[in-house]
Amino acid sequence: MKKLFSLTIIVFIVLFFQLNVKGQFVLTGKIGNVPTNVYHMCIGDTLDLNSSKSDYLMNNDFNTGTLGPGWSTNVTPLWSNPCPPLNNGASGIVLWFGGSTFPRELITVGYDIHCYKKCYVEFDMKYGANQNSANCESPDIAGTGDINDPAGEGVHLLYSTNGSSWTQFPGINIPGSGGYWTPVAGNAATGPYYSWNHYTNELPIDAISTNTRIRWYQNVASGNVYDHWGIDNVQISCPVQPYVSWSCPERPGWSFSGFNPNPFVATQAGVFHYIVSIIDLSNPVNFICPEIDTVTVIVHDPKVNAIPNVSICRGNSTILTETVTAIPPVTYQWNTTPITTTASLTVHPFDTTVYIITIKDSLGCKAKDTVTVNVIPLPVIITTNDSVCKFETATISVSGGVIYEWSTGAINSTINVAPLDTTTYPVKVTDQYGCYDTSSAIVVIYPIPIIEHSPDITVCLGSQTTLTASGGISYLWNTNPTDTNSNNLVTPTDSVTIYKVIVTDINECVDSATISVTTIPLPTPTISKEIDTLCKGSTTTISSSGGTSYLWNTGEVTPSISVRPLISTIYNVTISNITNNVECSKDTSILQLVRNCYVIYVPNAFIPTGYNTVFKPIGDIGEPQTYQFAIYNRWGQLVFQTTDVYQGWDGKFNGEYVAAGAFVYYLLIDNGYEEPYEKVGTVTVIQ
Repeated sequence: MKKLFSLTIIVFIVLFFQLNVKGQFVLTGKIGNVPTNVYHMCIGDTLDLNSSKSDYLMNNDFNTGTLGPGWSTNVTPLWSNPCPPLNNGASGIVLWFGGSTFPRELITVGYDIHCYKKCYVEFDMKYGANQNSANCESPDIAGTGDINDPAGEGVHLLYSTNGSSWTQFPGINIPGSGGYWTPVAGNAATGPYYSWNHYTNELPIDAISTNTRIRWYQNVASGNVYDHWGIDNVQISCPVQPYVSWSCPERPGWSFSGFNPNPFVATQAGVFHYIVSIIDLSNPVNFICPEIDTVTVIVHDPKVNAIPNVSICRGNSTILTETVTAIPPVTYQWNTTPITTTASLTVHPFDTTVYIITIKDSLGCKAKDTVTVNVIPLPVIITTNDSVCKFETATISVSGGVIYEWSTGAINSTINVAPLDTTTYPVKVTDQYGCYDTSSAIVVIYPIPIIEHSPDITVCLGSQTTLTASGGISYLWNTNPTDTNSNNLVTPTDSVTIYKVIVTDINECVDSATISVTTIPLPTPTISKEIDTLCKGSTTTISSSGGTSYLWNTGEVTPSISVRPLISTIYNVTISNITNNVECSKDTSILQLVRNCYVIYVPNAFIPTGYNTVFKPIGDIGEPQTYQFAIYNRWGQLVFQTTDVYQGWDGKFNGEYVAAGAFVYYLLIDNGYEEPYEKVGTVTVIQ
């Protein structure tokens, strides 16, 4: 069998020749002290084949407190028996027999020792030394000691070549050899057998076979717990002169003579059978019966095949997936931070990155591969913005790629747009590698100037008016000559004139506005008077025409006015035409002459019934504020009185004509702006 040790990547294969039914030189391989026939290793690991021989088929000191392999017994071994080792040959823990079972025997496994000339059995043994005691009680010869002791309580050394019939070693009672250890007579517990001694026994020639067993046997005892004996340090050996050779049919030309081939590195995967052969040069018979064993070494070369190098656009991701040939379960490790342990890896590097994957199979074999993810920078996009006035067309452009996709659906690098408000236009730019990025161009829309201007107006024909506009930094009027001020003084000559102003603001945005100016023709006034010269204090009418409204300097607003000037007076009237609440006026005037008209005549006689039937003052009386005319008789009696300048006395008193005679009259005229005219006189009534 084989023994294999694995430490990091160095492999130790140690071949031990130890006790086995095959013989003294048997190949045994181990991994971690567990026997195995097959060893798995990784390519690149160091293989160290080792072999060594043992000088014993059996070498057991029982210090583990167990029988160990290679033994069988019919009793329960005693490891805590009070029989001490006494430091005279045995040490540590020893194996004691003296329990409740008998006969008592200790038997080895069968050994194939037919190829060896000489073999030896060596051991330490001691009888119990106490007399008539259950603890470590000594064996005895019958009849010489305790009358209850049967004959032959000693231990026999036997051998067998078939496992069923046993033969005692020769040399009875020869100290250090022989097949039986006779107890002392009389149960004296003295002599060499009652102390620890080392015994060496050569196997008889008849004991050399392919299945030789050794037996320690006590077939007689005086009681279940009596007649103890102990054994320790058992060694069975067949001294040889070994010759060791190595070969490997899978490695033609490779061989080695000796226990330990030089370590070498496994460079090729596969199954290799390393055969070790051992012969005994001291015994020619061994040339025809060598000991041979095989170590099967399986060299694993796991494979990890990453996807080919890949190119991605910056900002994108890709999945790295591996194809692995290895013995499961397989562990994975990517050189990411933190480490990724999955078979596939999703990556999105910013720059070109080399990813290394290392796998390890169930045997610890490793493999690695690399994948380069080439990161293509995104297109460097340059956009050109534009600023235009509302309702104008803007031009925006983009560069940096080969394919352009605007949010408008346009695919050209330069496009024209006409938004009504400031607008951002996203654009997707794809380069020759298929990488794309997005950007945007901005169209800033400046508002049309908000023009505040004079309203449409109506003016009098021939008059001037100032038109105003605001909302910009420059102005252009359609006058002749043109005017570039915000205020424009105009004199329209047509009934309706349209004035247009173009306004430009700070963003060079332009708008225009119009102002309609309607003209009203001036009136054609006329003025007239009823009398050229008016008596002072008299009333007359002055009239005018030619318009729709009138305003006299007297404050009156009628076409004609009644006046009573005291002196010659100029009367002025403003005659207007009104359209759209606009008044166009023209003045005219007239001179009213005034003269003093107090020329009054009072008759001195009248005939009531004749030609002159009414008596009253005559002359330029006018319309005085106060007028009083009275007639008195000679007795002072009032016969007539009036305040009406147009009424006179008809010569009657109390309905009757007065008698002829003289009467006194009184006259008072007061026009309010001159001295009162007062007169007393007489009038003669003629009948």
